[in-house]
Amino acid sequence: MEFTALLRERFSRLTPSQQMIARYIERNKDRVAFMTARQLAAVMNISDAAIVRFSRAVGYEGYAHMKESLGDALIERTGASGILHREPALPSETELKESVFANTSQLLKATAELNEGRIVSAVAGRIAAARRIWVSGNGTSFSMVSYLAMQLNHFLGNTEVFNIGHGDVADRILQVNEQDVFIGIGWERYIPYAIDLMRLAR
Repeated sequence: MEFTALLRERFSRLTPSQQMIARYIERNKDRVAFMTARQLAAVMNISDAAIVRFSRAVGYEGYAHMKESLGDALIERTGASGILHREPALPSETELKESVFANTSQLLKATAELNEGRIVSAVAGRIAAARRIWVSGNGTSFSMVSYLAMQLNHFLGNTEVFNIGHGDVADRILQVNEQDVFIGIGWERYIPYAIDLMRLAR
């Protein structure tokens, strides 16, 4: 079944984030027909997995199946020669804004769903009662680490940033004890550093 027809049939059952993906693809079908799931995800500032989930929610077996359908429809409309010299259109400013806000909303919602209220309360209680709070994260995670440490210090006054860059990891790790809380923030290729430091702290 052609993408637009499937979309018309299932649009109301999609999540708000999926509806945002649907609108983008509907407006850029010719371009998406030549994009990988990763390229589409990068343009929309969302995860590859979200693109795959969307493809299945619309009724396809996966992204490859949806892309094949878009390509077939394009050839039907323009003929094989009509697709050779098409320039990919860049997303508009409005589309970029919509994708950024939708992605942020999706991440917050997913975080809330993954953490029950009792878990959030328990974590908050441990942080509030800690003798000392250590926050660790490197590279692209560092700005989040600094911001979290600043906010915790504003309220509690007992937070330190713990990073590999200090050069004294062996000495500082000895200061961590069972009365402390050690928070690790990881992003992309720096995740292993955060995990390793959390393991050492534990």
